[in-house]
Amino acid sequence: MADAIDPTSPPPGRKRRTLRRLLAALVGLLGLGAAGMLGFRAWVHAAPDPDAPRVVLSIGADWANDVGLHQAAYQASLTRLGARTVEVSPRDERSASEILAEADALVLTGGGDVDPRCYGGDPSAAVLVDAKRDAFEMALLREALARDLPVLAVCRGHQLLNVHLGGTLRDLRQDRELSRTHGISARSLVAHDVVVRPGSCLAGLWQGAREGEVNSFHGQAIGSVASGLVVSARAADGVVEAVEVPDRRFVLGVQWHPEMMTTPQARAIFSGLLEEARAQRRERAQRRAPALRAR
Repeated sequence: MADAIDPTSPPPGRKRRTLRRLLAALVGLLGLGAAGMLGFRAWVHAAPDPDAPRVVLSIGADWANDVGLHQAAYQASLTRLGARTVEVSPRDERSASEILAEADALVLTGGGDVDPRCYGGDPSAAVLVDAKRDAFEMALLREALARDLPVLAVCRGHQLLNVHLGGTLRDLRQDRELSRTHGISARSLVAHDVVVRPGSCLAGLWQGAREGEVNSFHGQAIGSVASGLVVSARAADGVVEAVEVPDRRFVLGVQWHPEMMTTPQARAIFSGLLEEARAQRRERAQRRAPALRAR
């Protein structure tokens, strides 16, 4: 006897058509996403103003950076303010001096944990460590500080700045409350407030504001603060949220991600960096002028 046909079940032909439509929709969405990314990359790398400040953007060497996902928000934040961004990664075989020779500013982006071996920590507790990136970006920092280039260090970069100057990091993942406040969760995009130190570079950028709202996506944070740094903001629980180097023109580290925010305070951070980058570019042009006139 033949098997009974379930009258509620759609016929096989309809199932196949539905599946084909779903696959076509998925391919279409992927195509639109790829086209959008290509269009964005074309906008970022379109010929800017000849006098646009040149900002070196240090990124990781992984698939997210290879396809442009990780750096896209940084590029958008900088490009819309008139900057020219140049990406570098640990795959770059040039020296830090060569990379920064024509740079007007340096941005260190987020990423995995800084290798605990750089500051005497526990390597077993670290996540997504990239020792080559640590060494590469510490060399960039060393060169940028020597040249007095404007530097913005974000999240991982903020932590690396502290380690480079002799500080340590702490693991927030071991504390449930700190992990809930600062780690990656549903509340990360609007995570908590920071209290700003009066008279700091950050306070100046924020027009004297004593506090601000930030996002939070990190498992590590600054432990002991390097002697060359000044803390310019903390969370209510004491976690260091911003640092700066007072004897340099502009060296600011922030634990949060301003490139993922649309607030005036987030924009002010990038505006402040580019104001100093433009000054750096003018000064370099003035130093070159006598040599050009002598030719």
